[in-house]
Amino acid sequence: MRWSPPHAARDPLAHPSLEAEDFTWATCAVRGNARRTCSGKVVSAREGGYDLEGPGRSAVAHVAALGED
Repeated sequence: MRWSPPHAARDPLAHPSLEAEDFTWATCAVRGNARRTCSGKVVSAREGGYDLEGPGRSAVAHVAALGED
């Protein structure tokens, strides 16, 4: 039997492996690159799924990281 995160049962079409903290890390990395290459401009687009809890937590982490200095 393959291990699945608890939220995988709520979205049977996805194979989630990222947590909210991963979105914070990725957003901070993108912001760093944006500061060096395009005056800090970042465009975000998020895609969800059937599980409303996981994308909600990752969206909050993403937006919070966008606002960090």
